[in-house]
Amino acid sequence: MLALCLLTLLVWLEAPGQASADIYEDLYQHIRRAETRARPVDLPSHGPPQLPAHHNTPQRTRPTRPDPQPLLGGLTKPAVQRRARSHQAAALATHPSEHTTPKADAPYRGLIRKAAKQYALPAALVHAVISVESGFNPAARSKAGAVGLMQLMPATATALGVHDRLNPADNIDGGCRYLRRLLNRYHNRLDKALAAYNAGPGLVLRFKGVPQQGPVRRYVHRVLQRFQRFSDQYANRDHPLLIWSLLASEPVSSQESL
Repeated sequence: MLALCLLTLLVWLEAPGQASADIYEDLYQHIRRAETRARPVDLPSHGPPQLPAHHNTPQRTRPTRPDPQPLLGGLTKPAVQRRARSHQAAALATHPSEHTTPKADAPYRGLIRKAAKQYALPAALVHAVISVESGFNPAARSKAGAVGLMQLMPATATALGVHDRLNPADNIDGGCRYLRRLLNRYHNRLDKALAAYNAGPGLVLRFKGVPQQGPVRRYVHRVLQRFQRFSDQYANRDHPLLIWSLLASEPVSSQESL
C-alpha cells in the first residue's frame, strides 16, 4: 500500500512525457520484484515439509541383542561371575595377608602387646609377622599344615608346648617365643630370623643367609616393610633402641625392590 502511494505521488509530481513513463515503468517492475521475493512459501497444513523422494534416507533400526552365548567352557555370564567370586574367595584364603581389613587386628592387640613384652620383642614386629602370615585370621591354614595367626607348624607347636594352635593367645605366645629363639640364634639378625621363621633354619644354613630371590626373600621384605609401618602405631609401647637395633642391622632393606 505504501509503495502504491509513493508511485501515485511520483506520477503526480512528474510532468507528463516519456521520462515520466520510464520512471513509472521502472518503479513498477521494482515493486513487482520486491513482492515476489517477499511472497511466503506454501507449506503443508500439517506435518513437516516433505522432501523429494531422492532425499529420503532409510531409517536405522537398532539391531536386536542375541541370546546369551556361552563364554567359558559353556558357561553363561552369570555362571562366569559366580565362578570368579569363588576364585576370589579362594585367593583370600590362600593369601589372606594381602587383604587384611583395617579392624581385623583389633581383637588381638592386647595379646600382641603382652607376648611381645614377655619375649622382649617389638609389638610392631609381631603385628607385622601376623599380618603377613595369616592376615589376622585365627583359623588360617596353609597347604603345608601351618595353622593359626602366626602359622605354627605341628612339630614347631609341639616343641614350643602349644597344645591348641587355633587358640589366638596360645598361638601368639608360641610364635613370639619361637621368634625370640631365632633372634637369639642369629644374634638379632632380623633378616635371618624371619627367613628361618618362614622356611626353617635349614634354608638359612644352606644359603648362608637369606636367598637372593624367591618367596622367602619376598616374605622377609613384606614383614620388614610392615614392621616399619606399624612401628608408628606402637611408638609408645616399644623401646626405641630395640626397634632401631633390629632395623639398623638389616642387609635386606625394607626399601629393597624385590
